[in-house]
Amino acid sequence: MKKLLIIPALLLALNTSNAQAQEPTKKKKEQTKMELKDPVCHMKVSKDAKIVTTHKDHQYAFCSESCKTRFVDNPEKYVKKD
Repeated sequence: MKKLLIIPALLLALNTSNAQAQEPTKKKKEQTKMELKDPVCHMKVSKDAKIVTTHKDHQYAFCSESCKTRFVDNPEKYVKKD
C-alpha cells in the first residue's frame, strides 16, 4: 500500500519541478516584449527609454546620446531596407 502512495507523490513532485523549470522561460519572453534594440550598437533598450528619435514615421530608442547622434547623422546606415 505504501508503494502505491509513493508513486503519485513522485509524479506530483516531478510535475511541480517541471513547472518551476519553465517559469524563467516565461519571464524571459515577458522581458523580451518589453525591450527594444538600439539600431546602432544593438544593445537592449526598454520601451520607455528617454533617448528616442523618429525616422520615416518609426520611433527608435537608443542606449545613449552618442548612439542617437550616430543614427541621426546617417539613419539609412542603421535602418533595415524593405
